[in-house]
Amino acid sequence: ESGFGPKERRWNGKSVLLEWRCAWAERVNEHLALAGHATRVDHRTLAAQQIELTPERRIGVGRARAGSGALPVHLEERILEQQRIAKANGETILEDPAVALRALTRQRPAFTHPELVQYLRARTQNAVEFDAVLTAVSQSSELVALGSAGGQDRFTSRDMIEAEKSLQRRAAAMASRR
Repeated sequence: ESGFGPKERRWNGKSVLLEWRCAWAERVNEHLALAGHATRVDHRTLAAQQIELTPERRIGVGRARAGSGALPVHLEERILEQQRIAKANGETILEDPAVALRALTRQRPAFTHPELVQYLRARTQNAVEFDAVLTAVSQSSELVALGSAGGQDRFTSRDMIEAEKSLQRRAAAMASRR
């Protein structure tokens, strides 16, 4: 009845935003787990996650419309910027395919070939670069085949296997101390 009240100036602080983002990620991950999904979100920047890729730029324009040439100049500039980022990320992955595997396993500990393709396609500029990146990642010694589940081959990274082994060792050590 009396309205919304005075403006909360403390909400303008970066620390409040980071708290909200962290809480949001926790709730999303909780519900993803409850729904049986292995995918996780991380509210931190790529740099904070130690992922060596440049963040993508969300444009809000579908691929079909993006190539039509009938877009405002500011959207055309965003598309060009995203293409530069995709090219740079593709080159980074070509230099070290483990970069893509580390980044992908931060979102999901195990993944299928179609999920790998989807991840790489979003981080490459064109079909030629995508093919080269997919080949490099597929032939990387860091890629570990886990076998088939649900009719699809599943993969992970050597880093993820080592992390899980480390967790198992720590859990066993904690259990032995009880």
